[in-house]
Amino acid sequence: MRYTTLKKQITTEKQTIQKSVFLAYVKGVDTVEEAREFYQEIAKKHYDATHNCYAYVVDDKMKFSDDGEPQGTAGMPILQVIQKQNLNRVCVVVTRYFGGIKLGAGGLVRAYSSTAALGLDVAEKVHVKPCQLVQISCNYTDYQVLQNFFKNNSMSCQVEYTDQVNVTCQIDLCDVESFTKKTIEMACGRAKIELLAQIQGEE
Repeated sequence: MRYTTLKKQITTEKQTIQKSVFLAYVKGVDTVEEAREFYQEIAKKHYDATHNCYAYVVDDKMKFSDDGEPQGTAGMPILQVIQKQNLNRVCVVVTRYFGGIKLGAGGLVRAYSSTAALGLDVAEKVHVKPCQLVQISCNYTDYQVLQNFFKNNSMSCQVEYTDQVNVTCQIDLCDVESFTKKTIEMACGRAKIELLAQIQGEE
């Protein structure tokens, strides 16, 4: 599954609307539990805020909370911003300090949507794709040939030098078969190839 998410670090943005202060906190997460922990961290930090509203999307799981705002005016608008940007494995928390002026339902929707969008717009995006970790074991002579192949194809590899060379490469899942075949051909059948774990790798 290919998707776009955010870097793990927390990104924040702030805006003031009719004297109410809105703070956006956004972060890339891997699990629902991680999303919940992130929300709890922000809610604890801003325990004195009027509202800490949030939404998250983790694969096919999603959740949102209005945290006391009128139903449908906070959590859902935040979720819709995440979905509009086609993001996955993301949690957004929008904190509000009430400034004394009521915004009305439409005003709240716009405030929470725009604050969430501000946070997501400045956050660093990461494109993720399914990958296979492959380990190639070969002699030093064959490695000289394979090294150029890896370099020319911009492969992410880690190399260990012992009595032989062990190379661990991250391969696009759909390219594993062609990669394996090409590697065996270039090493004249002498290379040993082992499929390791499947992971989500950055593009």
